[in-house]
Order: sequence, then C-alpha cells, then structure tokens
Amino acid sequence: EELDFIVNYTSSDPDYDASVTVSGDVTLAITVGSALKRAELISGSETTSLTFRYVVEEGDIANRGLILGPIELNGGNIKSKNGTAANNTLSGVGSTSAINVDAVVPTVVAVTSSAIDGYYTTNAGIVVQVSFPENVTVTGVPVLSLNSGGVAAYSSGSGTTTLAFTYTVGSGNKSADLDYANATALSLDGATIRDAAGNDAILTLPTPGASNSLGASKAIVIDTEAPQITIGAPSLASTSGADVTFPITYADDNFGASTLKVADITLNTTGTATGSLAVTGTGTTRNVVVSGITGSGTLGISIAAGSALDKASNLAAAAGPSTTFRVLSTNADLSAIALSAGTLSPEFAANTLTYTAPVAYATASVAVTPSVAQAAATVKLKINNGSFVDVTAGQASA
Repeated sequence: EELDFIVNYTSSDPDYDASVTVSGDVTLAITVGSALKRAELISGSETTSLTFRYVVEEGDIANRGLILGPIELNGGNIKSKNGTAANNTLSGVGSTSAINVDAVVPTVVAVTSSAIDGYYTTNAGIVVQVSFPENVTVTGVPVLSLNSGGVAAYSSGSGTTTLAFTYTVGSGNKSADLDYANATALSLDGATIRDAAGNDAILTLPTPGASNSLGASKAIVIDTEAPQITIGAPSLASTSGADVTFPITYADDNFGASTLKVADITLNTTGTATGSLAVTGTGTTRNVVVSGITGSGTLGISIAAGSALDKASNLAAAAGPSTTFRVLSTNADLSAIALSAGTLSPEFAANTLTYTAPVAYATASVAVTPSVAQAAATVKLKINNGSFVDVTAGQASA
C-alpha cells in the first residue's frame, strides 16, 4: 500500500507568494515502528504544497502511529520564490496515531495436538492445533492433510493465534507417528486465513518430524488394523491317542496381549473322534494342545473373535477352521461273525479269535462274514492251517 504525506509552505505576509522550487532528491524521513524509512517526493515543485509518498514494505510494523520528519535535502535544495532557502522545519504536524502499519505476513510457528500421546483407532477424534505469531481470522474451512491418510478440517480458533483442526480416524488410516503429510499440507480449499490488516497467511508448515512439527511434539500412533491370527498345521497328521499341538501366531506391529482360553476354541470333529483342549504359551505365540484323544475320525480347531487385542484396542477376528488330523481307533474287536453254513463254536464273543464250525459232509465251502466294532479296523482270516488273508469287514469271504 501507499501512504501520501503533504507538506504545505505558508507565509505570514498574505501578499507573499509562498511557492517553493525543488531540485535534487529531496525525501521526507518517516519512522515506522523502530525503523527509519523515507518517503519520495512525487509532486509539488513551484507550488506551496509538496507531496511525498511512502510505499509500505513487507515487514513494516507500526502500532502507535508514525513519526514524520525531517525533510532531507540529500544534496538538493528547496528554495522560495525569491531564491532563498526555504524554511523546511516541520510544524503543526497533524496526529498520525490512527495510522497503523502492518505488513508482517502471519506464518505458522508450530503444530501440536491436545490429544494425549498413545494409540488411536477408527472413529477416534484428535484435535490438531496450528499456531501463528498474531491473531488470524478464518473464513471457510481450511484442511490439513495427514500422513495417516486422513484429513483434519478447521473447527475453531478464528480471531486468535491458534487454529484447531479436527481429525476423525478413518478405516484403514495408519501412522507410526502422526504428522502432517508434508510442509505444504495446510490448504485453503477456497477458505482464507488473514491477519487484522488483511495480510494472507503463509501456510508453509515446519518440516514434518522437525522442531515445532506435530510429529516432533507428540507421539500419536494411528492403528486401525486388528491382530492377524495364523493357526499352524497340527504336529501330527494322524494319531492313535498321542497328544497333538496346533501352533497359534498373532501378527501386529502394535501387539497388546492375547487372552486366548479354552472357551474361545471350538474342537471340530468327525466320526467318533474327540479330545480335550488346553492352551499354553506367551506373547504373540500360543499352543493349543489336544489330549485325551479317543474314537476315530478327524479333529481340528477354530478360534472365536476377540482372543487378542493390540495397543489401540483393535480385537482379533475369528480364525479357522484349521487343518485336521486323523484319529485312528485302537479298538480292533469284532462285533459279529456270520457263516453261510455251520454253527460257531464257541458262541461269538468280541475278544474270542478262534472258532470251529462243524458243517455237513456235503458242504463244499463256507462264507465267513466278519463285522468290526470300529469302521477303521481291518480283518485277516485263516482257515484250518492256511495263511491269513485280508477280508473286508461286512462282506463275505470268497
């Protein structure tokens, strides 16, 4: 902006022409705040009024008016009509107390947050404060882009030195140390930030991670991902009763704790297979042990949701079903023997393995049909002094 000052020359003699003639680089000294400046002569030679103009410079600041004078000849001269030197002493200067100069552009001095240091997850609200060295006024809604992938929108503070921006953590947002995205992350998006003199604020932010940045002043972690559970393969592919272990691994950069207990685990069964569960281990590793295994069929496990959480209180999802292992029965007892001719002697009993069967002389062959107590059992049959041969349970021998 430009400030014009008019210096009038007069005479006590009403008949005297008070016009002056100017030569050289004549200036008017002006004190702006604590700085001495100079207004340049722009018009008035051979008149009674000289006009000096000062163009306000960036950084000028004066809150209590200006001090004018003296007129500086700088090797030039101001002469009266008769050729004598004019009296250049200023008198009757009007008050300049209402003339305030503010050409200091507001800049960002610091960014911080009122949120406590810690871990935050989806839907958490975090207020970020951006500070200026003087009061600024906001119109519209400026925004601050963050390194978590989220955005903080202006919410309050117009007319003060500190503007508040509110950030609601969104799904998928992540940051090991919350900061703004870069030094130009504060954008107006059609809004304005100005001081009382109308100077537009410079929006450049302290370098992320450097002094006075959000990342340097706070230790805020954004974590919206739940711990991941992996159920490893069973320690045995099959068992006749020996214990089987499933290794459980939790993966999370900010792992908190596992609360895995037997009540969180489902034993998935087929056939008559069954067993008992136990949990061991610490930290991110657990073992689910299946013991007391009986019956025949398959066993596996599934884990319910919520068996672990991270430091942001994200709960682990459900996992499973796991790979299964086979349970082999140890019961090889027969449940019945049927003959196509003759009668068993002695009568059938589950733990009796040798029988005789008297038949009529004319009988050419006898079909033997054994049945087993457990479907997985196998049967071998020997007649008289012959060799053992495989027989399919429930089917007649050849």
